Amino acid sequence: MLRQVTRLILLVLILAGCGPGRLPDQISVTLTSDGETRTLTLPPGQSVRDALRAASLTLGELDRVRPPETTPLQSGLAITVTRVVQATEFITQTLPFETQTVRDANIPSGQTRLQAGRNGVLEVTYRLTYEDGRLVRRDEVSREIIEAPVPEIVLVGVQGAFSTVPVSGTLAYLSNNNAFVMRDVSGNRRPLTTEGDLDGRVLALSPDGRWLLYSRATTDTLNSLWLVDTTLAQLEPIALKIDGVLWADFSPDGRSIAYSRAEPSPGLPGWKAFNDLQIVSFNTGRLGARREVVAQNSNAPYAWWGTQFAWSPDSRQLAYANTQSIGVISPTARVSRTIPLISFAAYNTRSTWAWTPTPVWSPDSRFIIGAVHAPSTRGESDEDSSVFHVAVALSRTVNAALVLDAGMWANPVWLPDGRIVYGQAETPYASEASRYTLRIMDRDGSNARHLFPEEGAVGIEGLPEVAVSPDGRSLLVVYQGDLYLINLSTDIVRRLTAEGTISHPRWSR
Repeated sequence: MLRQVTRLILLVLILAGCGPGRLPDQISVTLTSDGETRTLTLPPGQSVRDALRAASLTLGELDRVRPPETTPLQSGLAITVTRVVQATEFITQTLPFETQTVRDANIPSGQTRLQAGRNGVLEVTYRLTYEDGRLVRRDEVSREIIEAPVPEIVLVGVQGAFSTVPVSGTLAYLSNNNAFVMRDVSGNRRPLTTEGDLDGRVLALSPDGRWLLYSRATTDTLNSLWLVDTTLAQLEPIALKIDGVLWADFSPDGRSIAYSRAEPSPGLPGWKAFNDLQIVSFNTGRLGARREVVAQNSNAPYAWWGTQFAWSPDSRQLAYANTQSIGVISPTARVSRTIPLISFAAYNTRSTWAWTPTPVWSPDSRFIIGAVHAPSTRGESDEDSSVFHVAVALSRTVNAALVLDAGMWANPVWLPDGRIVYGQAETPYASEASRYTLRIMDRDGSNARHLFPEEGAVGIEGLPEVAVSPDGRSLLVVYQGDLYLINLSTDIVRRLTAEGTISHPRWSR
């Protein structure tokens, strides 16, 4: 009997030895953090997170743990906590001013004047990343121009090169990215801005010539909209706190400003258009209530480029033009709609720009004229066609081509007497890079004749930029960077400037 009991005890011990392995009572791990390494002893079945809790270690939002917190503990495991801290650093840099040379008809020939420049200030923001107190990354976050540089301007006298000419109303234009105004006589001009950062997207005179609306380039918002009283001796520019503007203009009655916006976008062209239309009331330099007439949309091909608009002379409607149509918008309608009058195939530029015409109203606010993309007569696809006409429209069913093969930059302008001035491409089927001559015709397209420049002279490069005098008797045109005045009754041409840098002419009462 004793022998059987002994055998039974031995059998139980053998079976117990063959069962699952027993877990150790404690697990030892090391924890390195904040420059210190310590040993932790924990019961089995714990994780790295439990080890951190046992060590009363609190993790920051950016801190890293290796191995991950959910890793089960095992003896000999090494846990490392890396402290990560981020800080912001602001560095100011000097923006050196540029030197510009400007020819000035107010200074006698052979003499020069110097307008001192001023350096600007650029603030660069960096994000600094530290790991365990050591700087490991320095990333640039943003750049902001705190103070724009003012260019040094060398004025070179050209007085006597040509005679001054009487000027009616108020003329405004851009030169070297600044706005200038001219009144009474062609030699009487003065700058309205000095920052040298106007981007040319917006330059508009109020109907009475008192206010100039313009856009200044910015890094973060594409540009910003500004206003200045052209009659003040001491200029006081007004920031309108409207950013990212592709088009803006006063209504002909001077009571409103309409504008369309965009946002910066990486890559070319650098923006993405909203194709919206906003109208804000305007009274003596102050903006009032704003209303949205057309909501953001991308209804046309290449909509990222944007839409052109134009007020009707009676201020009751606006014309629009995008890559595939010209039409009208009634801002006073209960539900505003874009109503196309002329439709055409969008032109494929195969580049980072898109072609849109500029719509122009007739003086009686009944007709709209503009360049249109036409089907090819040489077997090209509609989108690749190199044919552009000048067309006029009254309604969807009443429209007609007035000038065939005028070119994409024809830019027609309606005169107060009903005649039309337009650009004619010298090489119509390569009109994108063609030079242009100005022609004038009756409103029905008849009696077309050459207007500018003189026969045999080099044509206008690209889009002809023109402005009509308030009385309709004269036409201002930019030619080789200067202003030329054309008497529409006699065809006599007078040169007004000798700067070589002028663009965007505007003319009001």
